[in-house]
Amino acid sequence: MSELENKPVAAFEDAQEEEETVESVDVHFEPVVKLEDVVVKTHEEDETEIFKMRAKLFRFDQEAKEWKERGTGD
Repeated sequence: MSELENKPVAAFEDAQEEEETVESVDVHFEPVVKLEDVVVKTHEEDETEIFKMRAKLFRFDQEAKEWKERGTGD
């Protein structure tokens, strides 16, 4: 009886080992369309920074009746 009881357990353990040893498939796709590099101009390239200060931006929440921080920036 012990052999019959161990067979399902052994089969289950074999199945777990097979799942653990599944190799990841390295998939590679060639692009369908070739895109050109685009130069994006912000018109800030020629500007000179005169003053820079770190600051926080707040907004007032009407429901909570309090100021909430929106973000921090330069």
